[in-house]
Amino acid sequence: MAASVAGANARLARIQQVKRWRLLPQWWTSATGELTPTLKMRRPVIHASFAGVINELYGAPDAGGR
Repeated sequence: MAASVAGANARLARIQQVKRWRLLPQWWTSATGELTPTLKMRRPVIHASFAGVINELYGAPDAGGR
């Protein structure tokens, strides 16, 4: 998976590149509640279910100066 992200990033400008990502252990479906029957994201459900992952990716920068 990392190789695929790196390959896609090679074709993009730095500002457009994927910097951080996580592969989730489950599919989002309407049956599990993350998607509506028309496959639109239910953002409040996603935010509640994956708050830890979201905070890891978009939380405060570490002391490394990022």
